[in-house]
Amino acid sequence: MFCGLFTAICLVALTLVAAAEDDNEDLSKIVGNLARQLMLQQYVAEEKVRMNGNSGLQQLRTRYEGSRPYHTDSHTGASVAAIHNHANSIRTVGLGELDVVLNGVEFRTRHNDYKLLMPHHSSTKYHATEEIPYPDVPPEVTSKATVEEQIDEMKEWFKAWKDQDPSVRDYRKYFKPVLCYLEGFWTHASKDIDESFPSDRHFIDASTWFELQEKLRFGSASGRKDIGENHAFLPTMIQEVVNGTQPVYVQWNYRIACHPLKDDLPLNRLRLAEDLNSRMIKRVTVDMHSTTRAARFELNPIDRDDWEDRGRIRKKLLDRLMNQVPGLDNYVANLTDDSFGSLAMDIETKQVINSGYYNRWFESTGKDAMGEKMHHRSFSDSSIYMAMTTQKKIATMKLDRCLKKKNGKCIEKATLKQKWTYAIPLEIIYLTPLYNWNPYNIEYKGLSNSALGKTVEAGGRNGGFEKDRAFNGTNHKNYFLTPASFFSASQSDSGKADTSGGNTGVLDRKGEVRVVRASGTTITKDIPGVGTVRTRYPIMPIHGHGQAVWKELEALKDMVMNSQSFAHMFNERIDGGYRQNAVFNMWPSTNRTVTRHVHSLELTPEDMSMLMNSLPVTKTTSIEEGHSHTLELRSWKYKSLPRFGIRKCDGRNNCWDGHPGGLTSDVL
Repeated sequence: MFCGLFTAICLVALTLVAAAEDDNEDLSKIVGNLARQLMLQQYVAEEKVRMNGNSGLQQLRTRYEGSRPYHTDSHTGASVAAIHNHANSIRTVGLGELDVVLNGVEFRTRHNDYKLLMPHHSSTKYHATEEIPYPDVPPEVTSKATVEEQIDEMKEWFKAWKDQDPSVRDYRKYFKPVLCYLEGFWTHASKDIDESFPSDRHFIDASTWFELQEKLRFGSASGRKDIGENHAFLPTMIQEVVNGTQPVYVQWNYRIACHPLKDDLPLNRLRLAEDLNSRMIKRVTVDMHSTTRAARFELNPIDRDDWEDRGRIRKKLLDRLMNQVPGLDNYVANLTDDSFGSLAMDIETKQVINSGYYNRWFESTGKDAMGEKMHHRSFSDSSIYMAMTTQKKIATMKLDRCLKKKNGKCIEKATLKQKWTYAIPLEIIYLTPLYNWNPYNIEYKGLSNSALGKTVEAGGRNGGFEKDRAFNGTNHKNYFLTPASFFSASQSDSGKADTSGGNTGVLDRKGEVRVVRASGTTITKDIPGVGTVRTRYPIMPIHGHGQAVWKELEALKDMVMNSQSFAHMFNERIDGGYRQNAVFNMWPSTNRTVTRHVHSLELTPEDMSMLMNSLPVTKTTSIEEGHSHTLELRSWKYKSLPRFGIRKCDGRNNCWDGHPGGLTSDVL
């Protein structure tokens, strides 16, 4: 008999069967006992995962290698969580395959590419959703007489949002934050695959759960994958054993949805998370990294402008955002958690929590053995959010509890039944007026497979700039409305999975070819006169952050990367390296047509570190004799000591006023 990973259980089964043959015991009872043991083994496996980390993103598919361990993808690589752009689609958000842990369940998703949909406001139907409304276009933009004037005005709104200055343009009505999240749940097992959320581009490529499992096992054995990335590892387990004999199976599934936040979320509430492995691969600075798709962000624990870095905080800003998100009963959810004889109360308002919405911190109506009333769901998983539901599809957890005792014995029992789903935040997406801005009055023709939508590409139209090649209007998969001149000539950050495209020809209602760009969701946008603006902020937690070793490494990383702030934590004094800004002087000018003079410039420790690592640094000097210089700097060593000098001066090999190529400073 081949027993695989369950050898010990099989041996128990053989022993029980032998006992049954000797004692004529009912074999079905033996099988029931074995099924319960399998169920408990699954629980042990989940509990081990819970103890070893938080709910969160665990791993991406390996795409690169190198000489160091951090050269291989972890939870981030070329992009964090494999995010990318499908801005040519009206509602699609690019998100690749993910390996995730959620309340102790390890699973791997298909290629996601989810849609901007939110739970339904009035329906309690399973997985009922509705479209998130896109922001209006400011009337100050649409009232302009020409497209060029509209472009200039729209740039002012983006600049005001980037600078977070509502006094210039009150952008808060037109730049709306949306919280997108991943939720998982155990469903009653059925034969057929149950797709839990829509995607224009991907689906689980199997008709039954058994077929999916076999495809996954084959792929793991051969090290191959489905080219369409439409396979997902979603475990099955035994939920209970009815009457001690009949195992009941449940199937894990997940979905991604979004929730429009009730209030504005200022950009300064988001800070770049330090994922050193990602920065080390490309050897980029923090500022450079923050505008790339590899960047992950964290939310200020407190809702204020100054960043809060202290510990021992219970209900955070993220809790207030996730508390707005309903579980599978949608926005009409109204449920109470009264398990273990205690109500779950809000730790601030002291009101009963509506447990149909996602929450993690709560207050019990009685004190525990440690004298505490405030509790966190899960023993040590700090990232998990939980919500109750009444959906029939979701597996039920049952608990027999005693209501009345007499002489130490229970004389009255009741069975508590609850259904739970689990969630983590994925990203904050800022919706902008570009979704609805249509200065060329291009017709939107709906779904691409509708009769009208098909006319967009009819006759071989492909977005070219000739009249017979330009798209004939737009549809939901070819959503091009924004004038191309609103953006920079080239997008600075792009990837192989992107489908947004560049400049595209589309016919307006009069049949004139307009050169436009995609108007859907992108990670960043490069806008002349504004700069790079970011609209997608990944904030997903990381599974490893719950591990004791990772916590220690994070503490060490803070000490090393911020040695001045944490100097008191070192056992020995740190010497060497650059600790403060240093002022450098150029050599005096030699051109006799201008008065002899010297320019100064200031280099930060980061600048000097970059120079010593052969990275480019550009600085502008002080103004002397009515002018300054823009210098591209270089470094070298002289007698083992660092020296800094000038590679380019105002884009030329030499300064026009004859400054030599060296720099002088007391630090040298």
